[in-house]
Amino acid sequence: MVERLARMVSLMDRLASLPRNEAGFEAVQGARDLFRCTLSFLYLEDPPRIECVSGAGLPDADAPLSVWMRKLVRTVEPHEEAQAFDRADLPPPMQDSWPASWPDYGLCAPLRMPGGRVGTWVVMGETPWSRADATALGSMAHVLARVLITPDTPRPSVWRRLDRWKWWAVVACALFLLLPVRSFVVAPAEVVPVVPMPVRAPIAGTVANMAVAPNMAVHAGDVVTRFDRAVLQSERDAASHELEVARTRYSEALQGGMDDAKVRSEIGPLQARVGEQEAELRRRQWMLDHADVRSPGDGVVIYDDPADWMGRPVEKGEKLALLAQPESTRIAIHVPAAEMIALADDAPVQFFDDLRPDRPHRGHLVFRGYFPETSAQGVASVLLRADLDGAAIRLGTKGEARILGGRRPLVLWLLHRPIFWLRPWLGL
Repeated sequence: MVERLARMVSLMDRLASLPRNEAGFEAVQGARDLFRCTLSFLYLEDPPRIECVSGAGLPDADAPLSVWMRKLVRTVEPHEEAQAFDRADLPPPMQDSWPASWPDYGLCAPLRMPGGRVGTWVVMGETPWSRADATALGSMAHVLARVLITPDTPRPSVWRRLDRWKWWAVVACALFLLLPVRSFVVAPAEVVPVVPMPVRAPIAGTVANMAVAPNMAVHAGDVVTRFDRAVLQSERDAASHELEVARTRYSEALQGGMDDAKVRSEIGPLQARVGEQEAELRRRQWMLDHADVRSPGDGVVIYDDPADWMGRPVEKGEKLALLAQPESTRIAIHVPAAEMIALADDAPVQFFDDLRPDRPHRGHLVFRGYFPETSAQGVASVLLRADLDGAAIRLGTKGEARILGGRRPLVLWLLHRPIFWLRPWLGL
């Protein structure tokens, strides 16, 4: 008994807290569980209709079952309090049309308010109903009637519930968007030599091979590049042969010039020819002696793939490689031209190398290019160089550089990319 009373109070509390469109369904379903009844339905006036049925969908208003249920309510309509009825108490026409699946015992309670009756609550069971059941259903019907005639109070919108705070929120957001933030740009970077020393070809010729591997350490005087000696040797031998011919002709002219004035007139040109051939031989010998290009100092040799240099003809003075110290504090940064921002000449720089990205190296700009160039990735980029403040880093180390620009409002920084794309269309 106590448990049933607690369940009834719980159901009444739920009905009082639900909106109108949910209270009726909760009532018929709750009554079915509370009274152990087979069927429960709710009839409402204005207009007359079956509002909901337990355990089934709502039948069509013009369906025979709906018409019969409305007729049943008008037949057993209670006046002031809940009352029980059974099939035997009904007129013969109602008994004859009684649905076969319905139980014979019913209990109905009016949904009454001071302004009049608003509906009827009917429950059907297999056994006769007691007075206690009628009292319980009547109490719950009174609560349900109040819910059904009370208009739903619309829940205030979030904006209205926060009305007292919304203007403060708008002001706070505006101030936040106006906060000055540091603009920056991130671009790929690489450690490069500070003062590289070029290794140039002392002669014109064909490269036989590179004597050292890329990024290999060398000392002053070590061979870096070898030229093809076969061509140089043949040219030196040809120059030596020409010198012997010139000397022979010069000797013959000296001997024959004693008696022949014409031959004597050729002695001067032949002597000059000997001098020319001697100079040519010395030049060819010097070129042969310099067929091995040596390092001008200590450091590492920087160049591309050695296979690209084999058999490659070069001119005198052409750069073959770079000689630099194995570590450096300078980085080269390639910033895409489309992402370039206003930077000071000594703008702060942070370099995150790929080997230790958790330890950024700090520095500042020392050079800024003015004309975009095509980078290795095929993107038009502006070349920047920066010196790092910390210890030197191994040449060729790659990473990302973060260059800091001036301060600007946060809203402009967030919208700078959309503004960049819309500017041609808006004429800004």
